[in-house]
Amino acid sequence: MDEGMARLRRELVTSGQACRAAAERLVVAKALAEQRAIDAAGGAKGLGANEDERKRALVLALAADPGYQAAAAAVRQCESHVARVEAELEILRDRRRAEEWAIRQRLADALLGVPSDGPAGDDRAAWDDAMDERLTTATIRRNVPEPVGIDDLFPS
Repeated sequence: MDEGMARLRRELVTSGQACRAAAERLVVAKALAEQRAIDAAGGAKGLGANEDERKRALVLALAADPGYQAAAAAVRQCESHVARVEAELEILRDRRRAEEWAIRQRLADALLGVPSDGPAGDDRAAWDDAMDERLTTATIRRNVPEPVGIDDLFPS
C-alpha cells in the first residue's frame, strides 16, 4: 500500500506541474484569441460601444476560437486527472486507517482478554474483584486527605 501511495504522490506532483503549465498556455492562448478578435473588429472600439459590449464580444470570440478552446480543454482534462489521483490517494489513506484501527482493536481485545493472575484452583474472578477493590481503595486513600479534627490541630 505504501508503494501505491508513493506512486500516487509522485503522479500528483507531476500532474500538478502539468496543470500549471497548461494554465500558463491557456493565458497565452486567451491573449492571442482576444488580440485576433480585436484585430478582426478593427480595434477595441469595433467590438462594442461600451465596456460591457466589448467584454461580451470577447467572450463570444473566445468561445469560437479553436486554439483557446483546445488550451481550455487541456486545463480541464489536467484538473480532472489531478482530482482522480487525489481521490485514489484518499481511498488508499482510508484503507490504511481502517487497517490501523483493526490493529488497535486487536490490541485492545488482547489487553482486555488478559487472563487472571489469581492463584490456580481458586475462584479467579473473585480474586480479581478483590484485588481491584484493594487497588481502588488504596488509590482513594492516597489521593484523598483524611479529615482533620480540632484535636489534630491543637493537641492537648
